[in-house]
Amino acid sequence: MGHRRATHLRWAVAGSATAVLLTMAAWVWSAYSLGGLKDVLAVAGSMAALLGPLFAWALHRRQHNAPDRAPEEQVHEDLLHRYLADEADRRLQDPLPLPVRWANTHRPVADHWEVVRRSPDAAGPLDLSGALDDPVRDVPEVFARIPSRRLVLLGEAGAGKTVLVTRLARRLLERWQPGRPIPVVVSLRSWNPVRTGFREWLAEQLSRDYPYLRVQAETAPTLARRLVDAHRIMPLLDGLDELAPSLRTTAINELDSSLTDGEPLVLTSRPKEYETALTNRVLTGAAVVELQPLSSAEIRDYLRLSTRRQHTDIWRPVFNRLADQPHGQLAQALSSPLMVTLVRTTYSDADATPSELVDDRRFAAREQIENHLLDAFLRTAYGRSLPHRAPERLRFLARHLSRLHTQELAWWELHRAVPRRVLRGMTVVTAAFLGMVSLGTLFGPGFGIVGLIMGGACTSRTTPPPPAAVQWRSTERHTPLHRRFSVGVLTIGLGPAGVLGTLALLGGWAAGEPGAGLLLAATSAGAIAVAGGLSGLALLWLWDVPPLVGAEQPSPDAVLRRDRAYALGTSLIAGIIYGSVLAVTMGALVASDQGTRAGVRVALAVLAGCFLMTAEISLVSSAWGQFVFTRAWLALRRRLPFNVLRFLDDARDHGVLRQSGGVHLFRHGLLQERLAGEETARAVPA
Repeated sequence: MGHRRATHLRWAVAGSATAVLLTMAAWVWSAYSLGGLKDVLAVAGSMAALLGPLFAWALHRRQHNAPDRAPEEQVHEDLLHRYLADEADRRLQDPLPLPVRWANTHRPVADHWEVVRRSPDAAGPLDLSGALDDPVRDVPEVFARIPSRRLVLLGEAGAGKTVLVTRLARRLLERWQPGRPIPVVVSLRSWNPVRTGFREWLAEQLSRDYPYLRVQAETAPTLARRLVDAHRIMPLLDGLDELAPSLRTTAINELDSSLTDGEPLVLTSRPKEYETALTNRVLTGAAVVELQPLSSAEIRDYLRLSTRRQHTDIWRPVFNRLADQPHGQLAQALSSPLMVTLVRTTYSDADATPSELVDDRRFAAREQIENHLLDAFLRTAYGRSLPHRAPERLRFLARHLSRLHTQELAWWELHRAVPRRVLRGMTVVTAAFLGMVSLGTLFGPGFGIVGLIMGGACTSRTTPPPPAAVQWRSTERHTPLHRRFSVGVLTIGLGPAGVLGTLALLGGWAAGEPGAGLLLAATSAGAIAVAGGLSGLALLWLWDVPPLVGAEQPSPDAVLRRDRAYALGTSLIAGIIYGSVLAVTMGALVASDQGTRAGVRVALAVLAGCFLMTAEISLVSSAWGQFVFTRAWLALRRRLPFNVLRFLDDARDHGVLRQSGGVHLFRHGLLQERLAGEETARAVPA
């Protein structure tokens, strides 16, 4: 069935159902002589409860899976697209690639050459020197010369380790053939080798970035784990130095014990951190190269070629200083690709004055020049359009990321910047207030108090969840019905059932009718528990739908929209289930005692009130709902603007941040460290 035809069919069904429900509502209103404001609200709320999920279904635009293909081929295509976009975003070819060079390290951190060359008779070293701008000695050609297929790439901060490893992955992907391992660049910063094994963690990273790999495989919990266990993934691990010092040695030992003979690996780190992490053993079979600092001549040539001819004179003092003092403070400060890029960006205007860099009184040390360039980057990136308080807000974000020990700025993690009690208090107060309004309007002030208590109690232990687009799905392709039902009862049924049952008992005791209170408590609590089980059936059925194949990584805006849609959908479903079950139960109970008319009125009011209350509790407890509270608090405290994502996108457009899938990152790790106020150790090149 075509997409347009299916859409028309859904709207036809929704329209027909609306006509039927309106007819039934008119008949019920007339047959049972309903009237008054409360009856109007009850009928209107019941119609909203019944029609809400129906129109949400009609509005839903179903996305179709890509044609069937091997997961390796899909991952290959997505990765190649990602790395090409990353290189374009970094402007690595503008105007020419920087002359990044590397050579065999002189540090005692490599394995024996016999092990690297996989031959007891081959004791001589391999020449693994190369350059990014040399087609014959580019990084994939150098890697191909290593028989063990294991390489450790060392370099100081800003030396270009991430750029080089991304370049290697992209070039290997261009040459990839089915059946060979797929190179994947993964940041090590999120790995805790004490808690999680390497293969398990690597599969988690793949599943997070590529949701279609979360589907259960025949021989493994997920497709991602199957690819990892079958050695179809070649890990390019970036940033061993970003792990806590106490975890680095454990990480190397875990890598050594997890990798099988001949399994390829690339690892990057800062030199001193890697050397310190090696205690009693080295990484088996690993050759080690170290990125070299840019020479004064290379710096001069790059700055000259990246500047328009009529503006090269402004660089004359800098060029002269580099020629006169090739190992001076200025040459050392600009010896990394990052700093050369920053100095080019900072003094790109025609009226710029790079000659200030040769002022020895202002810049007496290398670190002062580096910090000056990092500080000037924001002003240069934004120019005259620098938003009010932007530097202060970026510093806040940098400190937030440093506290979390990550470089990935995810909107659903911003709640960690809000005191837990504050966020939980905002959630409880909002849910309690909405519950009081919902039940108090329909049933009177007494039930308003019940709604107040129910709303607050059901959200008092809320922990902000990750958005639906990045949550783990069930590892079982089809969760059994009884398990879905029991999960629903235990997770979203027992809590509300206990609260409502307790309130019913207390109400009966206060009214002097403990027997009626006990009956009402048992009936309402049982109905809530059943509703929880039925909600589990429905929501886990939605959750078990396989992720889309062939979809690009969603942007932060797309992740937010999907989670908002998911939150609205689940709240509507849970609301109609809870409302219907309680409406039938309470309506039948009242009808048996007070007649059909009273039972119908109670059923309609219960359906409307329970629907509204359940829906609002689901909304405020979702990742989207928690983000609304988070950004409101941060805006109130003047930490960030209320429209956080617009601010982040603006910073990305100005080159301060970059985007990777659903998260933002600072374009340069040193910039994040500088904004966070961290002291970064930078070794002086020999």
